[in-house]
Amino acid sequence: MISLFLRFLIIVTVVVSIVDIIVFYVIWKDPTKLTIPFVMLTIVATIIPIAINFWWWLIFKGIG
Repeated sequence: MISLFLRFLIIVTVVVSIVDIIVFYVIWKDPTKLTIPFVMLTIVATIIPIAINFWWWLIFKGIG
């Protein structure tokens, strides 16, 4: 069974990588899209999958 730390590390790495690729592409295509709402959406899009992973692990898998 994969450890909790390793699972979080993998999930965070994948989520941040995907979000960063999308953000860099959007900004590269049109730098004017870099606005406060876009940055806030990027932060939310990064945090939500990590929070869901944490919630899933605590509720359904248990720690250990």
